[in-house]
Amino acid sequence: MQEISPDKKTAILNAALELFSEQGIHQTPVPQIAVRAGIGVGTIYRYFKNKEDLINSLYMDIHVRLIPFIRKDYSETAPVRANFLQYFSNFICYLVKHPAELSLMEQYENHPHSAGQSRTDYNVIFKRASEDGFLKKLPFEMLGSIIMGMLISISKFYIKNGVEESFGEYSIIAGTEAIWDAISK
Repeated sequence: MQEISPDKKTAILNAALELFSEQGIHQTPVPQIAVRAGIGVGTIYRYFKNKEDLINSLYMDIHVRLIPFIRKDYSETAPVRANFLQYFSNFICYLVKHPAELSLMEQYENHPHSAGQSRTDYNVIFKRASEDGFLKKLPFEMLGSIIMGMLISISKFYIKNGVEESFGEYSIIAGTEAIWDAISK
C-alpha cells in the first residue's frame, strides 16, 4: 500500500476549514475542498471515508489544539468557580484568535452527527461543580448547550467589537461570570 503524505492531509483539513468557514459545511462540496487543497478528489477519500468523516476529523483536529490552550492555568485544587472562569475565559480567547475555528465549532454544534463529541472535556468541570452543589439541576447536555451558545455569542461579540480594551468592565472574565450565573444555583 502506498504511504500517504501527512502534508496532504493537513492541506485537506486546512482547505476544509477555510471553505466551511467561508460558505458553510452544507454548501461546501468535497470537490471544492480538493481544488482548494491542490489535490485530486480521490486523495480526500484516501484519508476520510466520506464528508462526515472529514467534518468529524477536522473538529477533532481543532479540539486537540484547543484543549491544551483552554486548560492553561487550570488547577484541580482551585475552587470550582475560579476554574470555570479561567477555563472558559481561555476558551473565549482561543475562539477570538481563531475565527474560522469558531465558525466551524458553531456549525458543528448544530450538525446532526456531532452529539457529545464537543463537550467531553468540560464534563470534568460539570461533574465537580455538580458534586459540590453549584449547578442548576439540568442535564449536562443542556448545560453544555447553554455554555457553548454563550461562548460562541461572546466570542463573536469580541471579534466584532474588539476585546477587553474597548469594554473595560465588560471584559472576558465578566462574560464568563455571566455564563457561570446562567448555570449556577
